[in-house]
Amino acid sequence: MVLIAVLAVLCIFALAGMRKGVIRIAVSLAAMVITIAVTGLISRLPVIHQADRLGGMAAGLIEGLIIVWLAFAVVTAAGNSSWAADLLAQIHANSFLEFVYNNNLIIKMIL
Repeated sequence: MVLIAVLAVLCIFALAGMRKGVIRIAVSLAAMVITIAVTGLISRLPVIHQADRLGGMAAGLIEGLIIVWLAFAVVTAAGNSSWAADLLAQIHANSFLEFVYNNNLIIKMIL
């Protein structure tokens, strides 16, 4: 009998906690939808739209540079293998790739 009473109390507490959790999730989702709607309206303004596109382009360029730097770090780490030696020769044959390779911040942070 006591076990049933304890289980009943635990169920009531669990339901009360779930109710708070469901309400918290619903409020969070509503806030997210409102934020997305307001941000969508604001981003349509010409100046903000252009700044958003330029910021996205800058972020994409930085992300691409980081990926290239990581690839160059892998090539540098595998420098003794034949495929890495071939890639290093091709990198040093191109002045732009050699500039990016020589200014690799990831390798500079590691070494």
